[in-house]
Amino acid sequence: MAGISYTTLVTQIRNYTETDSTTYRFRGPPTTSAGSGFVYSNPQSFDGISGSNIAKAAGYTIRTGKYKADSDGAGTAGRDARSAYLTDNFFFFTVDTNTATTGNIKGGGYGCSIGPVTIEA
Repeated sequence: MAGISYTTLVTQIRNYTETDSTTYRFRGPPTTSAGSGFVYSNPQSFDGISGSNIAKAAGYTIRTGKYKADSDGAGTAGRDARSAYLTDNFFFFTVDTNTATTGNIKGGGYGCSIGPVTIEA
């Protein structure tokens, strides 16, 4: 994941199946824990954004397409979905706490995943 602005994270994944305006939960790599069995760890923290915030239980609503910065200064940042390539290979979401300190920093770590907010056996 790469920080595009101070609170917006954009992700590039080839041919993913996530749906626009749907809430998903982000998780770090799977691990095992004594007494708990299989669990997901948090993604790695980066650029002032904590991994536990990225992996919050309520999840985040994603937008498919590429993040479009406020290039004209009018506060019109948003979604660039001009082509199937953009909507099929990119999505972004806005973190509701923490603020990136630098911006344009890649992070999150190896093995991050996205899925439903709740997982059932």
